Amino acid sequence: VAVLLTGMGSDGARGLQTLRAAGARTLAEHEESCVVYGMPHAAIKLGVVEQVVPLDQMPQAILKALVILFSATAMVRFEPPLGDAKELPMRF
Repeated sequence: VAVLLTGMGSDGARGLQTLRAAGARTLAEHEESCVVYGMPHAAIKLGVVEQVVPLDQMPQAILKALVILFSATAMVRFEPPLGDAKELPMRF
């Protein structure tokens, strides 16, 4: 989960773009709660933000994104061990 908060410039937006391309869930702070809206705005313009969230709601949004991410990962990538579970590690 990648979160972009208040700030200037576009370096954070480019970083968020890289993380999104790697499969991260992406959140950016809403304009109304930002001190400086430059970086979240740049990420939104790049199209790499999945959800725009006011700062006071960010903790809940992060937890929700983690639950979704881990649920999807567990369903898609879970491989039960073959043979003796003591010998083969489980892979997630």
